[in-house]
Amino acid sequence: MEASAVHGSRRLIAALSLGVELGPSARIYRTRDGSRFVYLAALQYSPVASAWRVSLEWSATHRLADPWDRDEQTGQIAGGLGYRFTRSWSVDAALGAGVLGGIGQPQYRVLVSAAYRAPARPRPLAQVETPAPPPEAPA
Repeated sequence: MEASAVHGSRRLIAALSLGVELGPSARIYRTRDGSRFVYLAALQYSPVASAWRVSLEWSATHRLADPWDRDEQTGQIAGGLGYRFTRSWSVDAALGAGVLGGIGQPQYRVLVSAAYRAPARPRPLAQVETPAPPPEAPA
């Protein structure tokens, strides 16, 4: 689910993603692993006429069999900057920190990406044929 709002020269995008990651149950020492509930909430802000954007994201997982077991929850918050060089090329960098102490939870995470978006191909215009006028009747 995504919502976008443009106010004057500013744009704010909010997104929410919910899902289930299916996996076999496994036990690693005292920790159980298996299917997980996954959710993500994100905000992105950018001035409309600017190539810069700022984003903030929260993502987390909980084991479906026992969602309240804090030892098996993971969650992180990340913030980042992005810059669009051209209509097609952009780069992003983000820094995140783990905020829940579950197994596999990173203490911190650094992300850097480059993206290319192919320009949209123009659609051919629909050809509209107008019928020929009827011949004039002889006088």
